Amino acid sequence: MKNSDSTDTAQQNQIKIISKNNQDMIGKELSKLQQTVQQEQQQVAATNKQIKLFTTMSNATNQQINQSKNNNYKRTNKII
Repeated sequence: MKNSDSTDTAQQNQIKIISKNNQDMIGKELSKLQQTVQQEQQQVAATNKQIKLFTTMSNATNQQINQSKNNNYKRTNKII
């Protein structure tokens, strides 16, 4: 009986150690993943700002083009 009890206790201790090691590994991996996600979110935010700036510049350019077309149209009508 005593040998069986000590074997059970040893196995339970091994299981506890393995479980703790697994939890530690999972915690480390989770931390790495959280850092990666945070970095990617920052990159997405920076890209979105660049897209917004590009869109603003593109809209301004299109407005200038349209204004030039309108001015040319008015000049053409005055000549005719």
